[in-house]
Amino acid sequence: NIVNDDSEAINGDRNDKHLSFIDESNPTEQTGIGVCGTESVCHLDPPYSCYLCEKFQPYRHADHDHVLECLLQDRDVRMKKYENSRLGIQLDDVIIAVAQVADQCRVEEKHG
Repeated sequence: NIVNDDSEAINGDRNDKHLSFIDESNPTEQTGIGVCGTESVCHLDPPYSCYLCEKFQPYRHADHDHVLECLLQDRDVRMKKYENSRLGIQLDDVIIAVAQVADQCRVEEKHG
């Protein structure tokens, strides 16, 4: 469920449910990506697990393409550093999910 802002999101008024992506190569850079719609504490690995979760409410105007670029770079580094790395391959599902969200946001923005 893609949302424009916190007012449209379940838990949008709860700061502890706002989700950010932090670029590992530039930790001072944070990108707000959406809101967690679950009422309970999440024991997964935000923000990576968020894109795979049905409770995730991504912001329509967030820079999901930036998240995708960072994940793709991270995957390449892991694949080069650890040949045949499962760590790199494990990112594939997340990368696909982030790409789908980014594409859907572009479609919705285009068609208003």
